[in-house]
Amino acid sequence: MQARADSGTEEEFDRAFDRFNRSPGSLQILFYFKSTSPLNLQEIVPSELEKVNAFKLRLGDEGTLYWHYSSIEDLHGYLRLHIPKRLSNLESRPESHTTKQEIALIDSPEICEDDLGLLDYIEISEAKFETSTNAVNNIAEATEWIGEKINEKTDEINRITQSQFQPNQTQFRRILKLTGQAMNEYASRISVEIPIFFDNYEEGIKAISSIINLADDFFDKDSIQELVDSREAIIEMNNGINVGLEGMIDFYESVISLPRIDKEINKAKRNLSEKLKKLINDMKTSSHLAIELVSEISEKINRIELSFTIN
Repeated sequence: MQARADSGTEEEFDRAFDRFNRSPGSLQILFYFKSTSPLNLQEIVPSELEKVNAFKLRLGDEGTLYWHYSSIEDLHGYLRLHIPKRLSNLESRPESHTTKQEIALIDSPEICEDDLGLLDYIEISEAKFETSTNAVNNIAEATEWIGEKINEKTDEINRITQSQFQPNQTQFRRILKLTGQAMNEYASRISVEIPIFFDNYEEGIKAISSIINLADDFFDKDSIQELVDSREAIIEMNNGINVGLEGMIDFYESVISLPRIDKEINKAKRNLSEKLKKLINDMKTSSHLAIELVSEISEKINRIELSFTIN
């Protein structure tokens, strides 16, 4: 049997798109492309890259949405945000042939929460964002602490080198050991807070997304300002994340640039850089989710406002 397209992925899209054209309410198509760079430039095949870019252009021409992700956490966040809305759209269409049983096969208890209502989601979003913010504050406090410790040890080293013609190696070793211990303590502190920050932020975003899905039933021209306020609050939170992200990237770069001066420092440097990399990736993913959600809210607001004009 001759292939219908240049790749299995493209052929799957052709089949799905044919089905969509025949019955638009029977499915929704979403594409996700991994955007991380290869470890070796020799892994890049120009002809294959050209095919991928051409396929993306084709998706755009067909009106199919696609997103880029750089990590599993990033993809997971997009799916948590996108799937509930698409399932809701399928269920609400009278021409849809997707059954409850079919939806159950691709859903999960975490996503399908039929017993929850608007007020529940509002409470969940507030509680999750509050917990996430507390974790961010704890990370900021720990970061300020490690900064003070490193400055303190740097001052000690400077005093020793300036006061002694031939600095005492034992004193140097003691300071380096204490610096390494402080770095490891900081890494331990933020390793506890990172999942609290990210998991709760993601759950808060999910709850807001559920509120948007229910917006048609509860929001009108008198209450639409609540959606506008929610959008502005998320934009403000995301601005805070991006400011913190810039500072964390600077700190990460300063850590990895530390010289290989001592085994204690080297081990602490490796441990801390791993934790900081995880935090930076989670912050980037959180920012992407926020941007996506702001777009969803704006789209919903525009639809509601349009309904006012028509009515």
